[in-house]
Amino acid sequence: MRTLPKKSRTLRPTDILRERSKIKAQKTLAMKIREDQTLRLSNDPVQFFRQIVGFEPTRYQKDFIKLFVENQFTAGRRCRRARGTLNQKKTPTKKQKRREKRELCGRNRHCGLK
Repeated sequence: MRTLPKKSRTLRPTDILRERSKIKAQKTLAMKIREDQTLRLSNDPVQFFRQIVGFEPTRYQKDFIKLFVENQFTAGRRCRRARGTLNQKKTPTKKQKRREKRELCGRNRHCGLK
């Protein structure tokens, strides 16, 4: 019976180069696939944020993305953690709410509201 020669555990220089070229080819292929996916998603920025960046944009972010796609030189001024959209009306203050309650009540000073 004929036995096969044992495979050596060490890599020879020719083996190292072969393995290196395989790894490079796999890396290049993976980068090309990722680049193609990114280019396809660049047509729809909301999908780009969902799939590549990994978060769902809020409604005002979607509005701002749409404005930015239409006109690149759009500037948005918003404070951190601001709520609402770009076209939302301001919410009334406590003082304004009390004033409205008084007007609905019909009595200015007698309804118990200051």
